[in-house]
Amino acid sequence: TQIVEFAREKYRVNAKKRMDIKDNLKNIREDLGEYITKIIGRVPMLMLMYVYINREAVQNIQVEPNDEIIGMTLEEQGYND
Repeated sequence: TQIVEFAREKYRVNAKKRMDIKDNLKNIREDLGEYITKIIGRVPMLMLMYVYINREAVQNIQVEPNDEIIGMTLEEQGYND
């Protein structure tokens, strides 16, 4: 769609500026809001949301249940709060 292509292009432009990802996404959100307002002729009644997936994130962590603590209360596990 036009909106997706607009967001992609804004990301490409901002990525070349070596901006912090938080600032980049904030600028895209603001620009996208203005773009949608221009398209529909009024302020959109929706909240713009986006998801950023970090490519350096840890992948495929295997979590095994610890049979010793299953069914124990937090106090029994050693938590004092």
